[in-house]
Amino acid sequence: VLNSYADQDWHGITSALPKALFRASSIVDLGGGVGALLREISTHCVNQRLICIDRPEVIRLASTHPKIEFLTGDLFSGALPSSDFYLLSRVLHDWPDEKVKLILNRIPAEYLCIIEREVDLHINQHALLSLHMFLLHGAKERTRQEWDTLFLATNWSVQSRVPFSGHTITLAKRDTPIKDILPSTFARRKTCVRKVVLPIAGLGMRMRPQSTILPKAFLPI
Repeated sequence: VLNSYADQDWHGITSALPKALFRASSIVDLGGGVGALLREISTHCVNQRLICIDRPEVIRLASTHPKIEFLTGDLFSGALPSSDFYLLSRVLHDWPDEKVKLILNRIPAEYLCIIEREVDLHINQHALLSLHMFLLHGAKERTRQEWDTLFLATNWSVQSRVPFSGHTITLAKRDTPIKDILPSTFARRKTCVRKVVLPIAGLGMRMRPQSTILPKAFLPI
């Protein structure tokens, strides 16, 4: 069930993604689950190296794909492979600000594409989602201003923003790219998934497997 939701979420997203992504020689989806986003992107990639990184229990569930490497890794420790381009899709809202800064500071790439919601807390549903994330993980949904504050604090400058399916696709550039944190050595595994849909306070919520980002739990459909 999880795969079908993710496939629906990202269907057609390539037209909204920044062109810089398709010029990259390698693309890393950090906390990429079973690779739904990279599978969609792969249809428009010819020679790019595509790497999906997540926790071992998630990577074990991913089905193989001829264009995607599935590697185990962690957001907060260990090696991250250097790459032209990193993706973080629906990952950062799982974490409080200080953890988000740690993640953003560790990205060894010049370009980063963040796919998240930009909320208006005057809208009841957005306020409820933010409260939900706080109760689950001590995290929250963020406004554009809050996202900009985090990007500025971690030396990322916003290049563009594009709306897509209730989310905002933000392209950010690091002025001084950092080198590999550690040598990029990862265990490679296979992967699959289960998913549960639960009504919470009138909202349909979906369960997603634990990610490189530990508290991956319920996400808005």
